[in-house]
Amino acid sequence: MLSREKKLRQNLVSRGGLNDLEVKALENHLEVLVDSISLYNPNLEKRKPESFSLNEFREHLSTDSYLIRYYHVDDDIFRFSLNKEIIKLEKIPTSKIIKEVQEFRTALLDKRIEDAPEASIFLGEIPLETKHLIIIPEEELSGFPFEVLAHNNRVLMQSFPISYASDLVFVKNEDSKKIKGGIQAYVPTYSSSFESGERSATALRLDGAEEEGKWLSEHLNATLFSGKMADKETFYNESPSAGILHLSMHGLFEREKTALLMSNEEKLYLEELYGLRLSADLAVLGACNTAKSWDDEDRISSIHRAFLYSGVPATVASLWEVPDHSSGQILKTFYQELRQGATKDEALQKAKINYLESVKGSPLEHPYFWAGFVVYGDTSSLELGDNGVSYLWLLLPIGLLGFLWWSRRGK
Repeated sequence: MLSREKKLRQNLVSRGGLNDLEVKALENHLEVLVDSISLYNPNLEKRKPESFSLNEFREHLSTDSYLIRYYHVDDDIFRFSLNKEIIKLEKIPTSKIIKEVQEFRTALLDKRIEDAPEASIFLGEIPLETKHLIIIPEEELSGFPFEVLAHNNRVLMQSFPISYASDLVFVKNEDSKKIKGGIQAYVPTYSSSFESGERSATALRLDGAEEEGKWLSEHLNATLFSGKMADKETFYNESPSAGILHLSMHGLFEREKTALLMSNEEKLYLEELYGLRLSADLAVLGACNTAKSWDDEDRISSIHRAFLYSGVPATVASLWEVPDHSSGQILKTFYQELRQGATKDEALQKAKINYLESVKGSPLEHPYFWAGFVVYGDTSSLELGDNGVSYLWLLLPIGLLGFLWWSRRGK
């Protein structure tokens, strides 16, 4: 699939402009892509358009959204940008951008303080009416957090909610909808004998994961599968009925052995994830590097992409191993903002801003601690509702006291 895509890109840019033929070529490529996905997973059939039209896509794009898609052709990178009024294709300074990305990402993961690259180099001029940025990265750019780019004397994330997608066809901004099932949280534990590569069970321990799962259970009425219950069999049996999946666990990332690490020394391999049939509206992947992707025999593979192909239209995933203390705070605020009606990209933006305000002036302001989580796919808001069972138990004694007061008054 990727070889056909690269050939189309080469034909696209060789003509030096964007005319009707080029638009038609993009439409044809995307239509073939969607058809192949639907054949692989019938659950995605309901999410694909009958035929992809770039003009119709722009018509349905919200008026305040600006989308940027990067194409890597030979040794060059091209930036394809659009909103409801603008559509353009530009060659960008490839060697400068790749150098900036590599140097800044290295500094970021080493927790060194570095001046972030300017957003204008990557994004060009952002239209004034923009309130949401949608970014479709590729190759060298796929693991880069655009949120940290410098924009108007602050980071880009403070100016715009940002979401990502793997292709235009997966960009969805639908009306708010009530989740189809409950929230399920999976928090495995690892035995002393469990080893993954060079990491022992002690190194694999996620101190904040259990507390995170309990918080979801108490505040959002999530079903918590922890300890030995967070195994493959339980996940296979229960996950298809979930409305939101929350996975606080480690991952193993090797080309032949990519997997999520479950309880009881079990591994849920990438190929198994691709084969699942899920109906959740969102998967929050607390495992490290779940947004990491790579070319694998003419296809792009990643944990978050596997959930997309399994039928989940949106994921929150991590670009690196985000520390427990910051990830817990950010994800809790993310859920609180979702419950208040924010779209997924807005909820994550507000969660990160809230985190930065809470650690202002400390070393924990460094992007390593907050920029790792990103949202992919459908950014529409979700109606989570409240923990109805908890509120019911609170209301019962209040109602009883009111009845007793009314009875005494009547006497």
